[in-house]
Amino acid sequence: MIAFFPDAYPDELLYSRICRYHIRSGNYCSAFTIDDMYGKRTVHPDMEFLNRFTADALKWICGDDDLKTVIMTQTMYPFYARFLPKERKVKAFSSLVGQEGNWSNLLCLPQTGARFLRFCPLCVAEDRDQYGETYWHRLHQIQRIRVCPKHGCFLENSEIRIASKTKPGLYDAESYVPLSTSVEVCRNERELDFTRYLVAVGGQPFDFETEMPIGIFLHDKLGAYFTTKSRLVVDMDRLYGDYCEFFADMEKASFEVFRKIVNAYSYDVYFLLSVAFFLRISVEEITSLPKQPEFHGLEKLYSDLAKKYNIDFSIVSAIGKDVQRFLNSHSYARRHCGIQAKNWARLDDELLPKVQAAVTEVINAAGRPQKLSFAKIQKRLGLPQKHLDNLPQCKQYILDHMETQPEYWAREIEWAVAEVKTQNLPLTRTRIQDMLNIRQTDLISSLPFIKDKGVKRLIEDLLGD
Repeated sequence: MIAFFPDAYPDELLYSRICRYHIRSGNYCSAFTIDDMYGKRTVHPDMEFLNRFTADALKWICGDDDLKTVIMTQTMYPFYARFLPKERKVKAFSSLVGQEGNWSNLLCLPQTGARFLRFCPLCVAEDRDQYGETYWHRLHQIQRIRVCPKHGCFLENSEIRIASKTKPGLYDAESYVPLSTSVEVCRNERELDFTRYLVAVGGQPFDFETEMPIGIFLHDKLGAYFTTKSRLVVDMDRLYGDYCEFFADMEKASFEVFRKIVNAYSYDVYFLLSVAFFLRISVEEITSLPKQPEFHGLEKLYSDLAKKYNIDFSIVSAIGKDVQRFLNSHSYARRHCGIQAKNWARLDDELLPKVQAAVTEVINAAGRPQKLSFAKIQKRLGLPQKHLDNLPQCKQYILDHMETQPEYWAREIEWAVAEVKTQNLPLTRTRIQDMLNIRQTDLISSLPFIKDKGVKRLIEDLLGD
């Protein structure tokens, strides 16, 4: 039975309130509190959204508000749903209000790898000074942002991982955020400005009614970047090049994601708003989209022709679609359709930094040395087989860092010697060979490549015995 529940602090996650309740409840372990909140001890508390609560818990959580207000002010829903198609964001919201599990399939949640609850050291100090404790802030959990929009310093990861497969628990910020953390100020003014822009957009009133696709809105804002007077064709290469230059020292969308955003196929809020910020669209403008979609592309061309010649739009549209069908049925037209050839040169430039990072990770991997190979890099980066054959820079970088077999054995020998010494075992030639599954001739061939002089002398001595 729940006898009290803490009020929410400004910008506090609902999960954080539940954690603070657990600390004050006197429950011996989090399983008892989870049972109080959800009616089952096996529930994994959602850190960013919510789970199905018991009627008693829901009454205490909402207080004088309703669950809709709690969702909009204490979960991450407003940050990820704002630019979704109307039907999709309404369904996701209804799913959350109904405490159903299918909201996660409707929201566009980025996949950014391992994530942890984050905090701003200066916000923590202010919280403890004002409230006597700190808590988990919503704004600090927005994926991909790196700085606190209030203080302009870099956010820090806690040890609490955001993942469904971790052990269920209630980890309050006051217990898990250090009493003192060094503060590193962000010197990139563009990153600071964009972070504040993104947060400002997230804080605007939420509109469930607009039917204007965000991609069409952005497309109409491109203006001079259209290459034809009809505004049907975008010089995407030039536009993306300017975008990359604008965000030179920051994470930016890949060309494919950028293209999908401009063409209304992607709803990744961070990259979507990076395009809006690049196009200098104000916070007020992008959060006040028209209620109905405007004509776009060929439909806009049909609308303009109908007005110019005073013909009904439906007639012009029907004629236009018949012409399209006719052209698509002829081989000379089909040659310009279908899957477009990849721009390998651009892709080579884009992937090179990732290939370089992956090569470094393989070569410097902890534990037993790994041998660099094309297959290993392709697997790490999720590239199709033989994809690297079309990327000369990337392929050459890998070739430049690949080792001969004796060179690789030399690194393995250094590792094996260190392992034997760590385990305080007798160091013998056969033990080294058995650990590495190599022959005596392999030991001999690797000698010139052993960099550690002490290990080299040791192997020479073992070979001489």
